[in-house]
Amino acid sequence: MKKAVEEIDRVVGKNRLLRESDIPNLPYLQSVVKESLRLHPAAPLIQRLSTDDCTVGGYHIPANTPIFFNVWSVGRDPSHWENPLEFRPERFEEKQFDLRGQNFGLLPFGSGRRMCPGISLGLMLIHVTVGCILV
Repeated sequence: MKKAVEEIDRVVGKNRLLRESDIPNLPYLQSVVKESLRLHPAAPLIQRLSTDDCTVGGYHIPANTPIFFNVWSVGRDPSHWENPLEFRPERFEEKQFDLRGQNFGLLPFGSGRRMCPGISLGLMLIHVTVGCILV
């Protein structure tokens, strides 16, 4: 928390509130939000319907079968994340992850054409809200 507050004080200052235009200049705050969404996604389960017969992990899945994708468990999967239960925003400074469904180890808003339509508004609000709470 101290590192995020120092970054906000350095970039924004103490005389005004954080604005949306400040977010690109706050990489550690962005990492804090990504790490928070990794551990606590807004939608922990995503439901889809299979369109074709397929085999996944050795299991046959017929067409039109409801499928539940556990986003919560992927965010805690040790094959995707080192020390997955540890809150460590620095992991996102080391690697660039997109929250818009391109990295399948981090899908807090889903992926593809059924991705959350409010992702841009949600991300802006999360960054500004968390930043204002920290200072």
